[in-house]
Amino acid sequence: MPSETESLKEMQDKLKEAVWADLSRKKWDQISLETVADDLLIDPTQARLAAGNKMKLVLDKLSELDRQALAESHEDFSEDPDATMHDKLLEGSLHRFEIYQPYKSQIRHLHAAAMRDPKLGLKLIASLKLTVDQLLCICGDKQPSLQRHIRLKGLTALLMSVRSDWLADDSSDMAKTAKILDKRLKQAAEWAESFRIV
Repeated sequence: MPSETESLKEMQDKLKEAVWADLSRKKWDQISLETVADDLLIDPTQARLAAGNKMKLVLDKLSELDRQALAESHEDFSEDPDATMHDKLLEGSLHRFEIYQPYKSQIRHLHAAAMRDPKLGLKLIASLKLTVDQLLCICGDKQPSLQRHIRLKGLTALLMSVRSDWLADDSSDMAKTAKILDKRLKQAAEWAESFRIV
């Protein structure tokens, strides 16, 4: 049993990592918070108090990985002040895929579940949109405007479209993903210029 002094945050972290590990080998609908809590010898009521539900735990894990990717990209960008917006968006987006590389099984299961569960799908899109918004900020695109709003939606959709290519990419250095991402970012920039969105 968890110790009496174990905080809800510590309990939440244990549950989050356990659910994330389960997702690597189980489909989304085969995972329940109650079963995970039971495996960890955590009372189900305490688990609910600490974690809410499995969706919240997974979204927290995705946010954790995204924050790591953004922080590392921000550091890289600061070392190369002459990098173009295209270069930053390419490197930042690609680095995010690199961070997720060990977790392809989890992403496959989430993607499949989102096709059947609109609520989960919308939550995942909202999570990605927030990450894209932060990526634009560290790339220097911070001022609110209609153009930025369109760029935010466009880049979010672009990364969603590349996800399937990344999942199918079996190259050790993600060369296929990098090539596709580079091409689609250039296409998006050309379309933005044509429609005077930039």
